[in-house]
Amino acid sequence: MENVLNNFGSLIFSKTGTDIYNGDNLYYEEYFWHKEKRKLQMFFDDGALAGFRNIASMGTVDMIITGIDQAVPDDVFIIPADFKLYEE
Repeated sequence: MENVLNNFGSLIFSKTGTDIYNGDNLYYEEYFWHKEKRKLQMFFDDGALAGFRNIASMGTVDMIITGIDQAVPDDVFIIPADFKLYEE
């Protein structure tokens, strides 16, 4: 998990606990961003990742994982020819 979390920048481990997630009382790990007032809770059901909860000042969003599959079609990663990169 450490390598995955490194991709989130300054994500720092905060605590573990249990909470109601998608109707079940599940174990979670909580992380926060060093320079932001935002938390990420990763919920696990019998050791499998069940979803994420993003907690920010504007509200809370649950992202429920319904399935994880390694069989991703190659065309998912094709960038359309007319794609334009937005630059500030």
